[in-house]
Amino acid sequence: MRAIVEPRGYVIREVQTPPDVLHFKTDCSLLDGNTILSTKRLDASGCFEGYRVLHTADGEEPAANAIRFNQFVIMAANFPKTAQMLRENGYEVREINNTECAKIDGGMSCLSLRF
Repeated sequence: MRAIVEPRGYVIREVQTPPDVLHFKTDCSLLDGNTILSTKRLDASGCFEGYRVLHTADGEEPAANAIRFNQFVIMAANFPKTAQMLRENGYEVREINNTECAKIDGGMSCLSLRF
């Protein structure tokens, strides 16, 4: 992959997710070109160097699996501290009841099809 993309001006950065993280998107979301919503445990891995990182509230780690759609950040409901923090940082938040899907670790990115 590196041999293909680096001649085109892209940089490959390999990161390792912490052992207790199911997969990368479980613990983070791209909110805009410069900002990541992340759990503290994933951010501690150093993978977001150069980005502005907003952390989920303690105990609200599943909120990190959100999606940005136009001006909205769509996230699972029942994470009030994280939702408020996003609003305070200028994001328009839409909360969706995700109770049943969350039982099998289904987050917003897992449950969306975008074209």
